[in-house]
Amino acid sequence: YGGVVPELASRDHVRKGLPLIRQVLGETGVTLKQLDGIAYTSGPGLVGALLTGACLGRSLAWSLGIPALGVHHMEG
Repeated sequence: YGGVVPELASRDHVRKGLPLIRQVLGETGVTLKQLDGIAYTSGPGLVGALLTGACLGRSLAWSLGIPALGVHHMEG
C-alpha cells in the first residue's frame, strides 16, 4: 500500500472529517450558511476514504440545501 493502510486511513477520515471542516471554516471566517455548494473527491483514491468523503460532503450539502459535486482531484 505504499505506507498507507486502507482501513486505518478510512477510520482516520471518519474521525477527522467534521473537526477539520469546523477548523477551516473558523480560520477563514466563513459560515456554513455562506456556502453555495460542496465539492468532494470522487477519485482516484482509496475506496474507504472516498466513500467517507462523499458521504460527508453529500450529507452536509443535503442538510444545507445546496448542491454537492464529486470531482477528480487530479484534473483541472
